[in-house]
Amino acid sequence: MSKQFFILKAKESGYTLETISLFIIMFTGIQTLVSYYGGILSDKIGVFKILFISFVFGILSIYFMKVNLWLSFALLGLFTVISINAMRSYISHNANSKSFIFGVFYGGTAIFSALGAIAVGYIWKIYGFDNVLMFSEIGMLITLIFLLFKKV
Repeated sequence: MSKQFFILKAKESGYTLETISLFIIMFTGIQTLVSYYGGILSDKIGVFKILFISFVFGILSIYFMKVNLWLSFALLGLFTVISINAMRSYISHNANSKSFIFGVFYGGTAIFSALGAIAVGYIWKIYGFDNVLMFSEIGMLITLIFLLFKKV
């Protein structure tokens, strides 16, 4: 689920546009504060461990959408910045043709983000928000399991 679905959930939950703006400011502020240190940690403990940690934040952000949207947005900010930095780090350390691979990475990210948004939007419209959460949690857990068994 993308930040846009978190914003829609906040609006649906009755938050004002001013409060939703504060959610977005907090989300971006957390990304700004954590980005540098997440990169350092990625270099110290490894990309796959950092990805694992980021996906735990992602799972928690989805879980907390029903409990506390402030915490949910904060955890989403952590997930977003830590995971993208870890993936960039992996590419920069392992790709022979970095420019080409970064192009493929960002092109794939755009395509799969759009497909994910369509799927989540469809599920939300037809089956309701609770099923969106379940769908997203299951997808994140599957990814987390793959990361857990990834040979570094």
